[in-house]
Amino acid sequence: MDTSTGTWCCHPAGATPGAGPKNSMITIDVTQPTVTYNAEFYVMKHLAHFVAPGSVRVDLQGPWSGNALAFQTPDRSTVVVCANPFSEQVEVVMDVASERFLLRLDAHSFNTVVLDG
Repeated sequence: MDTSTGTWCCHPAGATPGAGPKNSMITIDVTQPTVTYNAEFYVMKHLAHFVAPGSVRVDLQGPWSGNALAFQTPDRSTVVVCANPFSEQVEVVMDVASERFLLRLDAHSFNTVVLDG
């Protein structure tokens, strides 16, 4: 708890006095009172919901690979979590085996695609 601001988990400006920036999943401001679910919360929500225990990360290639993670699950499904960090919607082409998919990612969003194995 940061007693100078009344926040728990993260200073509203993103840094705790005397320390560097934090990447907390949830910010609680007890002076308002408000709860903010940060981007890191939604990343973990997508991963925890769609990526089963025992899954293996799959390497990605291409210009969008820095904004995505892919996993092969024990049931042989493929899970791809894509982030769009930009202020506008983007279109991403995803080639998997012999199939091509066009994804429209909303601005500042996380998106999950599950392909049955």
